[in-house]
Amino acid sequence: MAQVRTLSRRRADAFWTNVTTPLVLSPSFNYPWIAHGEHATPVSLTNEAMPVDYVDHIRRLDWPGLRELWSRIERGTAAGWPAGKALEHLVLRAFELSGATVQWPYGVFIDGAILEQIDGAVHLNGLSCIVECKDTAGQTNTDAIAKLRNQLLRRPAGTIGLMFSRTGFTHSAMVLADFLAPQCVLPWDGEEIAYMLDQEDFTLALVAKYRRSIEHGSTRDFDIRQEVSL
Repeated sequence: MAQVRTLSRRRADAFWTNVTTPLVLSPSFNYPWIAHGEHATPVSLTNEAMPVDYVDHIRRLDWPGLRELWSRIERGTAAGWPAGKALEHLVLRAFELSGATVQWPYGVFIDGAILEQIDGAVHLNGLSCIVECKDTAGQTNTDAIAKLRNQLLRRPAGTIGLMFSRTGFTHSAMVLADFLAPQCVLPWDGEEIAYMLDQEDFTLALVAKYRRSIEHGSTRDFDIRQEVSL
């Protein structure tokens, strides 16, 4: 006969103490995790909350599927995707289809506490980049550029920041992106995303933007439609 384990008062107190531990986010699921030392335990906040593997979902899409998803993102009708997640997964999948190695959205932890939530990373032929995506009604401002620059400061020299914004950037944000050396932030607006989805290759644009940044110290006047064509 199987033994029945009882929950002592001490175990119960320890359980509720752990439950109050701050919640952290899993890279690819839409439910929170509770950190316990070196372990992470999934918990459901409601009976209805179910895990959704967004990585598996986006990997079912090829280029036509990504273009359709982009159209829905622009219309604000990307059903089944929480705010912002559709864009960040679309960008990473586009790089993956283009031949790059990608790291899907993840958290950076120190002593069990979350330090950073990163939208993803891209690695291609010696270039390593961290990704930040903004799917907002207004243009992306200098705060987002400055935050990405601070994340680059914690990383090896040569790491590139890729900032994707569906609605584009304010003039001040574009100017700031040009004056962050030695850090490098490459902005991408909605028109560039749409164009590269049509071209079906994001890596060409990455190399072209990075080369322009090195040669001119700026990408403000860079027209991806003139520089990248298959």
